[in-house]
Amino acid sequence: MSFKENKDAFVVGDNVSKSLSPTIFKYWFSKYKILSNYTFLETNKNKAKEEILLKLKNKNIRGFNVTIPFKEFLLDFVHSLDPDAASIGAVNCVSIKNEQIFGQNTDWTGFLKTLNRAGFETNKNKSAAIIGFGGAAKAILYGLLKTDLQSVYIFNRTNLEKRGLLEDNKITLLSLNDLTKHLNDVSLIINTIPINCLKGFNKNKLPSNKTIVDIVYSPKETDFLKSFNSSNKKIYGIDMLVFQAAESFKLWYGFLPEADQELFTLLEKKIK
Repeated sequence: MSFKENKDAFVVGDNVSKSLSPTIFKYWFSKYKILSNYTFLETNKNKAKEEILLKLKNKNIRGFNVTIPFKEFLLDFVHSLDPDAASIGAVNCVSIKNEQIFGQNTDWTGFLKTLNRAGFETNKNKSAAIIGFGGAAKAILYGLLKTDLQSVYIFNRTNLEKRGLLEDNKITLLSLNDLTKHLNDVSLIINTIPINCLKGFNKNKLPSNKTIVDIVYSPKETDFLKSFNSSNKKIYGIDMLVFQAAESFKLWYGFLPEADQELFTLLEKKIK
């Protein structure tokens, strides 16, 4: 398979110079003989929209990925939102078609594929805990609400209002301070914040035989994951990064690339 046309993409965020997204896309470009490039745009909220528009003057841009802290910030930047992104209230993928800017979200499907790869079954006998409620957490919640999970607990530092996604009766809103009181109530624990909220907590007092996810991908074994003993199954952030990227790739290039072991091995070498 080979594409002669050169259509490029990039990732935008406030700390993306070390992002692995360019590595992922360049791997697929090489694998499928696509003559494209994937770069990064590191900026801040004061300059982001202006700098993105400047970059989009390059008519070879097919789209871009969005990461912290712009997933919610760019909602009013795009010309239109797909139904998933509108429901989630966050954008992590943007497509450019006929000079129109379309906001999309591939985080939620990427997360469900992450669970599938790990063999975690979302059934009515299980519940989940989500730590934090930023753009990625909203997408994860959106995905989980499409499964058969019995309930979802959301732990956040600030109080959340029961509106939008949070109106679902499966959801319980709790303070982050109450996290350790409820970890035994769930099968799946998902960290979406960049700090270890369990710092200093005795791991022997934390639950066993749970599935623990940290969407932070570098380092691979984050301090949050280290907080749990070896009886727990750990899912690493690199999985979600790859699977959401694959969904973005499909939107831009028309087919779903393979998330093969060679790619994961390449990425893991970079984050050890």
